[in-house]
Amino acid sequence: MLVFLLLLLSSANTSTNTTVLPRYQHLFSWGRNEHKQLLDGRASTRSVLYKITPPANKNIVQATVGNQNTFLITTDDEMYCTGWNTYGQCGLGHANEVNEPKKLDTSGLLVSGIKSITTGQYHTMVLTKQNQVIAWGRNRFGGLGGTTKFTFLIFRWNYD
Repeated sequence: MLVFLLLLLSSANTSTNTTVLPRYQHLFSWGRNEHKQLLDGRASTRSVLYKITPPANKNIVQATVGNQNTFLITTDDEMYCTGWNTYGQCGLGHANEVNEPKKLDTSGLLVSGIKSITTGQYHTMVLTKQNQVIAWGRNRFGGLGGTTKFTFLIFRWNYD
């Protein structure tokens, strides 16, 4: 049991909240929650595990936690985000807080499916199945790989 819990705790966490996706496809979260990033519909801290119902009853294959926001990736390569979005790190084209999971419009953005997603404090990066990296959010110190300091910009680059 101890090993299982350690594996769960390592899946996606920050210093303030945690989301886990065990092998049996149930999603749980707990921790800091003032921006409703725990996907439970309320804005209060949870000190115990909470079982999350995925948006639109989708099958979730990846969950990652940013600085007070959460991303979900579905089996059909849809992305959902909820929580803090001051710098556009949710990728929705605005800086409003996202109080429930919102699907990102990836038409024209993704040529292929999503291999992986990761978040920084104020930005998000996606690795596509064609090894293209797409990043958005705050770029004040060049964390997105571009030279501008503006928010909401999407940078793309390929790697092999």
